[in-house]
Amino acid sequence: MLLFWGVLTALVIICAYVVALALAAGCAYIGYALLGSGSVGVGLLILAVGAITCAAAILWSLAPRPDKFTPPGPVLNAASQPRLFSEISTIAAEFEEPMPAAVYLMLDTNAWVAQRGGMLGWGSRRVMALGLPVLAVLTISEFRAVLAHEFAHYYGGDTGVGPWIAKARDALGRSLQNLSSNSGFLGIMSRWAYIAILRLIIVTIFGLYWKLFLRLTLMVSRQWEYRADELACAVAGAQPLVSGLRKIAGISLAWPAFWGSELVPSLQAGFRPPVADGFARFLLAPAIAQQVTANAAAIFQSEKPHIFSSHPTLQQRTERALSHRFNSASSVDAPAITLFDGAADLELSALQTLFPKAKLADLRSIEWQSIGPTIYLPSWRKFANEYRELLAPYRVGDIPDALANLGNFTAKVRDPKGTLLTREQRAQRCVALLWMAFALALLRDGWSLETQPGDFHLVRGERKLAPNDLVVRLKQGLLPEAEYRELVQTLGIAALPLAPAEQNTPEP
Repeated sequence: MLLFWGVLTALVIICAYVVALALAAGCAYIGYALLGSGSVGVGLLILAVGAITCAAAILWSLAPRPDKFTPPGPVLNAASQPRLFSEISTIAAEFEEPMPAAVYLMLDTNAWVAQRGGMLGWGSRRVMALGLPVLAVLTISEFRAVLAHEFAHYYGGDTGVGPWIAKARDALGRSLQNLSSNSGFLGIMSRWAYIAILRLIIVTIFGLYWKLFLRLTLMVSRQWEYRADELACAVAGAQPLVSGLRKIAGISLAWPAFWGSELVPSLQAGFRPPVADGFARFLLAPAIAQQVTANAAAIFQSEKPHIFSSHPTLQQRTERALSHRFNSASSVDAPAITLFDGAADLELSALQTLFPKAKLADLRSIEWQSIGPTIYLPSWRKFANEYRELLAPYRVGDIPDALANLGNFTAKVRDPKGTLLTREQRAQRCVALLWMAFALALLRDGWSLETQPGDFHLVRGERKLAPNDLVVRLKQGLLPEAEYRELVQTLGIAALPLAPAEQNTPEP
């Protein structure tokens, strides 16, 4: 079976170049025949030039390009990361495969291996990339299973054939793009009907083979994934692999949310909190944990097989992996991130790769529990002070009335500088103003702010409130107005003014 997929892949790649060269030769022959016919009118001359131009465009598209590899993050080495490389070398020994020439750390929810650099695979080198978010959520057992899956791609020769498939795909894609473009010399020539018809015929043939090429190569790619999963199950166990795959699927949406709502605002404010630790805390927040679980379940249940997918669905991979009858591997439940030494420096290097012009080393280090008082509170106070007069008529118990009168707020609350908000975004900004003013009112009343990634609330004694959650649910109709009024009356906070104190009055 493995031989069949290998032969099929080779035939598909060879046929891609044969089809392209045959079309180029056919166009060149048409041009040569017309020019050598003796008596050439203007129309035939134009057709000949157009045919030769099509041939030249195809040949230029087929010309191999060097693989320009951009490292996805900082390079990891065995000297500074002995425990991590001990795990990698152990898995490499299981497959009797050499170690990658370079291992990179990247800020992405993925892990991959490849052969990059050189020309058509010659002169390339093995590389591996490990995603920091993945390491933050996997156990060591699950990480071993993921490593085994990636080394199985080395073992099966997938990474060696991959550059050839990629180059053939790129060549076909460039040919289609160059022949279909309405700019350039060929686009000008296509004003003549003969050239337009010739180009349409060539593009149609290319398009048909392009779809066939994608279907066949992606079908092979899915078989590679099944085989890599099977080998990973043999080396590291089926359950750790399945568990790791489901975790990675679950965090696919959580990482962008953490990045945009937690990490980037901290960086923009001039502070650099620990990334991996913050993401792990973010996933433990009750609301986020519920969403991640629901996301993984939705992917597992609703993801459908597709002919243009490079991977089988999560359900297909899970069922296939659990069907293998290999001996269970020893379980190590410690977080995979504990394999790293000097995580702070690695995170700084990874961030610097994404923002090469930023002076990230100048940012102040900060722990996540200090984010609220240091970053959030000054921002909330500035926002509330700017609209003190607008908030003045309202108290905490009047927030339902303020939401009912939200049009008055949207008319007076300005867009952030340099940003033009939609009506819905402006309404959300006004809702944010209300819950920020609510939180500040609680602080003035002696409540304390506790913040963690994905979760913040105010506490006093055994009481705990999340003003943003209350106001948003009230706005959405998920919290009845009567229930809200009863809650704030019971807590004795209904009469607290939303407007901040006068500018010369010190805030708590």
